[in-house]
Amino acid sequence: SNLELLKENDLAITVESSKDSEGKFNNEYRIDHPYDKQYISLTAEGTETIGENAFSGNSDLRGIALPDSLRTIENGAFRDLRISSLEIPEGVTTIGDHAFEYCISLRSVSIPDSVSSIGKYAFRYCSSLENMKLSSGIKVVPEGMLNGCHSMKLFEIPDGVTEIGAYSLPDEVTDLYIPESVTDIDELAFADCIHRYSMGICGKAGSQAQKTASKLGIFFVPDSEMVNPDPDINKDGAVNIIDYLYLKSALLSDTDC
Repeated sequence: SNLELLKENDLAITVESSKDSEGKFNNEYRIDHPYDKQYISLTAEGTETIGENAFSGNSDLRGIALPDSLRTIENGAFRDLRISSLEIPEGVTTIGDHAFEYCISLRSVSIPDSVSSIGKYAFRYCSSLENMKLSSGIKVVPEGMLNGCHSMKLFEIPDGVTEIGAYSLPDEVTDLYIPESVTDIDELAFADCIHRYSMGICGKAGSQAQKTASKLGIFFVPDSEMVNPDPDINKDGAVNIIDYLYLKSALLSDTDC
């Protein structure tokens, strides 16, 4: 983990007095701008906010450990870093616009269920990003959130989301799960999806997902197909989008016969 690297790496710094009187870590509190450091730990007790553009452009930074007290990541806070993974602490509620944009080395991120708001273009051009677990607390997949995330082929939208914004989906996504709770899909949501005519969507029959797929000519698999006889198609003990991929392959094979 980043904390272990911090303990072992001489290119690391632990920032113990990083916050202002309101609990915000700002650009001016970087401790003389430690651009020579590759790993930073924010350990200041009570730090609740990472301020706007606080670490933006620090291209030497490879890892950062965030405090459990954190609640808000403001606009552009980690824009254009070279971190490969990030643990966002449970308790964070807000991720601002462009917060992780251009983090081209970021490969995976898990967004805790405490997060209820993600800003526009928050992960745009994270070109190495392969896996994202979205918070079940969000209602909107915002405009441009995953635009330019070329490495993400599979994306599962959690139940409870009601809206998918313009240009919000990974541009090379091939398989997508959209829950029945989604009732508003922007007409430009799939605009930059280059596999649009060969991709697949799984969702509830009669849902907005199916209506959108039909309108755009996208292959659609009703998730009712996954219930009978056994929804755990690959027998891994979980029913999820991976089972849909197996089913999609089988249905396409039947279609080709």
